Amino acid sequence: MSESEKNVFLILTWSFLDNGIMMDILTEGEEKSFMDMQMLNKDFLIIATEELGCIYYVPQKRLAKIDSKVALELKKCQLGERELTAVQRELLNSLRDGKFASEKTEKETANRITEIELVVSTKCNLNCVYCYANGGNYQGKESIMPFETADAVVRYLKENKIEIGTVQFFGGEPMLAYQTISYLCGQLQKNDISVGKYAMVSNLTFLPEEFLEDIAKYNIHITASIDGPKEITNKQRLSRDKRLDVYDTIVQNINRLRNRGLDITAVECTYTDAHRNAGYTSEKLKKFFKQELGVENVILENASDVFCGDDKADDYADYFQSPEMSLEEIKFLKFLLDKKTENSVFCLAGIRKYAIFPDGSIYPCHLFAPMKEEYRMGNVFDIVWDKSEKCNVTLRKLEKVKQMCHCADCKGRNFCHQCIASVLLSPKAVDCEKNIEIYAGVINNYMKSKCITSNIKK
Repeated sequence: MSESEKNVFLILTWSFLDNGIMMDILTEGEEKSFMDMQMLNKDFLIIATEELGCIYYVPQKRLAKIDSKVALELKKCQLGERELTAVQRELLNSLRDGKFASEKTEKETANRITEIELVVSTKCNLNCVYCYANGGNYQGKESIMPFETADAVVRYLKENKIEIGTVQFFGGEPMLAYQTISYLCGQLQKNDISVGKYAMVSNLTFLPEEFLEDIAKYNIHITASIDGPKEITNKQRLSRDKRLDVYDTIVQNINRLRNRGLDITAVECTYTDAHRNAGYTSEKLKKFFKQELGVENVILENASDVFCGDDKADDYADYFQSPEMSLEEIKFLKFLLDKKTENSVFCLAGIRKYAIFPDGSIYPCHLFAPMKEEYRMGNVFDIVWDKSEKCNVTLRKLEKVKQMCHCADCKGRNFCHQCIASVLLSPKAVDCEKNIEIYAGVINNYMKSKCITSNIKK
């Protein structure tokens, strides 16, 4: 994103903040009945530090700067230590009833799927030490998706006139099924099925020469799995062919792509104790990938997070600290302030996201595959699988997990993200209060460091 695009976005966000709600001096007013304690805790995020106070009204995504002492008093009200005063009620009323145009959130169309994960291979040529998928087979058979399954997928999409945001090729190692990938892309194009983009997560140790043309033809976005420095990558990402130097092979294949005018979109690094013991922080790893591989888009995954809850809130802790505005920070601001940007809290697995395996089995996402029949939604060869009782049972199970978390009443619901598979298997791993504290710190950093505000006295 260019600097001009970033500036346009910042001007847009400042307009949310500079629309009659930036208040430093609060006037006495007539006491009104405004809310009970439950509503105060549900819809208002109060942030108080020694130098700055903020209120974030969750339903309308309104953010206001207030005196830090006033913020501290409001937090005491949230804790039930004292009653709201008339002045405090007037402040909260003014934020709740601000002169903002009511905007409807754009919804996905009925015939649109956000993402289809096509698990084209349950085989893998690596044997990573932290693999949660049993070497890529998800406790099932090792296989390559046959063309018959690919045809069934295309037929379902065509008959139901479905548009797809992203077709994600997954594994195992998806590159082992490159012929199926080429066939699928060709069939989707031939049948005029709308696809936003094609993507793939690959260990990039296998890159057939004849597949390079189709990577370019279909503009397949490749995320390369590599764990940083050679000594760590080769220690964690073990080749089943003992003669293969994993790190060097990945680098060679990245260069092969670049020599053909192509490139990887990102790298995905699984962060483990090996990194911590070697002194690699997230910032050092990002610097390494930029300097050594020329890659700036780095996805860091903690090995322990796959089935142990979503700790990604920690990643927000240092937002808005540096002079530059990152794409991640801009994304956070959109969730924080833009009424058109809807946050579902939980991923859309099972609703607008599905994983299809080589035999045609359908799951909410690939993480559910080890649970077999318990969360299998159907099979792509089944007629109207998406209207079957089997599918409905799975959806009810997912909804029960969501309701268990009481997200609709949480102050962090506009910007919190959770993996439903992780929550399902380890519900106590989600620390909502900790996450809200981190989000509050991010908002505070934004107000202090990046937000241009005018002080409107009321």
